[in-house]
Amino acid sequence: IVMATFLLVLTSYYMCDLAASETLLSRDDAIFCASLYVEVKSHFGDGETGAAAYLAFKTWEAENAATVLELRADAAQRLRKTTSY
Repeated sequence: IVMATFLLVLTSYYMCDLAASETLLSRDDAIFCASLYVEVKSHFGDGETGAAAYLAFKTWEAENAATVLELRADAAQRLRKTTSY
């Protein structure tokens, strides 16, 4: 995935994470958000989506905390602008 596209996927994933923390997602939204999560893990796991991929993602988040904060802030702003998750 091209980095700009991947950052958009990450922002969307963080939107899902925030939305799920605030409300019960519809079935369709939950499925969509789960697909984003798999895509994120796959990116960090070189195509794999298991525990190692999850740990690689969490390591990346820890090493790039400032970027993650920016992406989460963008996600929150985008979420506020929409009425549908």
